[in-house]
Amino acid sequence: HPDDEHAGYLTLTISHGSRMTDRWNPSATRIVCRNTFMMSRSGNAGLRLGHTASGNAKFEDAVDRILRAAAALKEFKAQGDSLYARQMTSAQARAFAHELFPSHTDDVSGKLTGMRERVIDLFDNGQGQFMARGTRFAAWNAVTEYADHTRTTRRGASGDDAETSRLSSAWFGSGADLKDRALKLLLA
Repeated sequence: HPDDEHAGYLTLTISHGSRMTDRWNPSATRIVCRNTFMMSRSGNAGLRLGHTASGNAKFEDAVDRILRAAAALKEFKAQGDSLYARQMTSAQARAFAHELFPSHTDDVSGKLTGMRERVIDLFDNGQGQFMARGTRFAAWNAVTEYADHTRTTRRGASGDDAETSRLSSAWFGSGADLKDRALKLLLA
């Protein structure tokens, strides 16, 4: 939403001795989902600086990473504003869902149909849609809600519980990939 605040912050932890490294971590105002989390990590912006002879070079690298993080925040806001400004009808949302989940000849169970229908329902009725109803931003929110909260996620090989597996998928795995693919389709 255009009235949503987008500000960048830098968390800096400085040691008072040589035993601990300094840590620099940029973040957005709010980390509420995978999208804002990934934006805060964009460009490998986090950095640890030890008190060593190469500290000056590492400091210059830190400044470069901070500038890249600021640019990523600006791009994130521009993408959100672009999605919010572009209208999307229910018919266009249905076509988007078909493009996001293309048909496969081996889908005899109707799983793809169910996935599409859930995203279309979230486009109309998902959390917070009243703020972006009828826009491409609403479609991206629908995919994000589907990937992060609705779809089933397999447990990892490491024996993680269901919530840990869901979080890992949403931030780094197939859920993250689905949201990235959706964003590219919606920005096109």
